[in-house]
Amino acid sequence: MLECLILGDSIAQGIALHRPECVQITQVGATSSEFKYAVINQPDVFKPGYKSVVISLGTNDGRLVHSFTYLELMRDRIKADHVMWILPQTRFPEARNAVMMIADQFRDTVIEVPAKSLSPDKIHPTPAGYRQLAEQTKK
Repeated sequence: MLECLILGDSIAQGIALHRPECVQITQVGATSSEFKYAVINQPDVFKPGYKSVVISLGTNDGRLVHSFTYLELMRDRIKADHVMWILPQTRFPEARNAVMMIADQFRDTVIEVPAKSLSPDKIHPTPAGYRQLAEQTKK
């Protein structure tokens, strides 16, 4: 069984820096739709046997991307013992709601980045915040 897979945007990439044992498939600035189409044919993503999968997507979606549709299609194909979502910040309500609904539907875990762990842009975690998220995804 493979240890873990980390999927997503720059936040996923920051977490992966602290989880070298994980397979990492990330794309800085990716929307949910761009990412889904970029990974749909990558064999590492949808093969069964991961203990855990960490997903960080939605922050780059904006109002025109239908986050729920793309994230649900991707999540439906992921086979893992434990799937964890990094929750987009409150300033991205559509993506945030999509992640919460999908996580609830699949009984996944949602991890919120505490406000004190955010960098000045209020989107990305601080270096310490990334380390904390990486630790949380090991549980």
